[in-house]
Amino acid sequence: MVVVVVVVVVVVVVVVVVAVVVIVVIVVTVVVVLVLVVVVAAAATSVVKVEVVVIVVVVVVVEYSSSSSSSSCSSSRSRESSSGSCSRSSSSSSSSGGRSSNTVVVVVVTVAVVVVVVVVEVVVVVVVVVIVVIVVVVVVVVVVAVVVVVVLAVVVATTAVVVVVVIVVVVVVVVVVVVVVVVVVEVAVVIIVVHVLAAATAIVLVAAA
Repeated sequence: MVVVVVVVVVVVVVVVVVAVVVIVVIVVTVVVVLVLVVVVAAAATSVVKVEVVVIVVVVVVVEYSSSSSSSSCSSSRSRESSSGSCSRSSSSSSSSGGRSSNTVVVVVVTVAVVVVVVVVEVVVVVVVVVIVVIVVVVVVVVVVAVVVVVVLAVVVATTAVVVVVVIVVVVVVVVVVVVVVVVVVEVAVVIIVVHVLAAATAIVLVAAA
């Protein structure tokens, strides 16, 4: 009879501890997900601003160099109108006008690419985080189930209840820490890869203008 009471008490204690641990794991995971989403959204907004500013600066430089070339042509035409030496400069100026319109198109396309890339980045990060949350919940449930079975076996064989509860808590905490680290690394890799591709695309488009 005493053994039955002890087993029942131990089972109740283990179930309560496991329930508390599972709740804490889920709450921590949800908080981590929300923080990651907010951080990624803020970072994406900042990156969009920086990339758009860089693109605008490049375009201003290109336009300034084109207008400088055109103005030098007009001044040389006023000094050397008889020699006709500005005909090539004039054609260069017209091609520079075409270049200017091409540059505007490239700016619009590049900004659109940057915005699309950032949206894709946020979506990918959210999807990765959701998948990891599902994996966390499944892993925690499986670990808790296995540990409960082990706890019952150990309780039947010995009275090392405290040791078993500590093992349960340690295992679950280790699982949560590992999963959070994996989430952070995955998000960092996604951000780095996406923005490297975006920067390369912007450079190629502006250079081809």
